[in-house]
Order: sequence, then structure tokens, then C-alpha cells
Amino acid sequence: MSHRKTKWTKTMSSSYEALGGRVEVDVLVRFYDNGGRTCDRYMALVVDKEKWGYGRFDKYPCLHMSANQGPQGVCMSGDWPHVPTSWDPNRYWTCIKFEDLPEACQKAVQMWLQS
Repeated sequence: MSHRKTKWTKTMSSSYEALGGRVEVDVLVRFYDNGGRTCDRYMALVVDKEKWGYGRFDKYPCLHMSANQGPQGVCMSGDWPHVPTSWDPNRYWTCIKFEDLPEACQKAVQMWLQS
């Protein structure tokens, strides 16, 4: 599935280990805020997962974060089953811009994409 760049997505530089060595790619990442409904309030989701080496999986790589990245904070990577959309009946994720993430979350996203 191909995703286009919108005001809610950001092209970010990423690298990962692959069988031929380190791979450098630019990927589209979308950012979400659930308004504090859970401790992992913010989510970064790689929407063009094929470029990130996830083409064979049916899930999307994501990073869940709280505003506080300290000892009581949350910052965990995982997989998400779909790209949240406005027609999702269980929707509680709101698209936000990268710049709207707390500074600690912005740094966590950049570190995650380079790991």
C-alpha cells in the first residue's frame, strides 16, 4: 500500500541492519496523539513499511511514547495492525505534526529510526 505525503506525515531519514549491511532510506512517518487516554499517549507510525524492510509483514512498525521519557515514562517500539483513519470506529488517535510532539518524543523518534 502506498501512502502519500500530507501535512500529517514527515519524511525522515532512517537506517537499519539488513543482510547486506546497513541500509539508509527515507520513510514516511505519521504521528498520533490519543489525548492522554493511555500512558503511551503519542505514537509514531512508519506508513511506508516496505521501504523500512517490513514488506512481508501485515503490521506497521511503530513507537509508543509518553511525554515524560524518564523512569516513569513510556517509550516502546512494536507493531500496529493498521494505519489509524478517520473512519475507524474505535478511533481515538488524532493526527499531529512532528513539531507538535514533546521535545523528548521528537528525540526518541529520531533515535528509533536510526537504530
